[in-house]
Amino acid sequence: MRVHLFKYKKSQKIIVKDNSYDLKRISLLYGVYGLRSLECVRLKDTQIESAKKTIKKVIKKLGILWVIIEANCPITKKPQQVRMGKGKGAYSHSVGVVKKGTILFEIGGVKLTKKLAFLALKLAAGKLPIKTEICVFKN
Repeated sequence: MRVHLFKYKKSQKIIVKDNSYDLKRISLLYGVYGLRSLECVRLKDTQIESAKKTIKKVIKKLGILWVIIEANCPITKKPQQVRMGKGKGAYSHSVGVVKKGTILFEIGGVKLTKKLAFLALKLAAGKLPIKTEICVFKN
């Protein structure tokens, strides 16, 4: 009689490697100006939302904003000074995984000027905890 034993791995948290590049979201798809990341990091949903609000406040109704990155990975956390065991912790926040070269935000529009677009993206980059660059669509 033959018995097959299988080992199953538990699912692990998402680990962001420092040398990984994003090969899917590297070019502008919707807008003329974009904000590209230069580091690998996990962005919280509050950080993404604050950058989005900053861009909206600057461009107002002169342009359109596309948010490419989304926080779709939930993170759980146990309270402090709780003993080991007793199951998984409660939901804490959501994160979005960002790799090098990923386009985070895109803006465009007929009435949107280059100066206003650069100002909006520069202020949004200040809200994010990573190094970013502003990229422009070229024909």
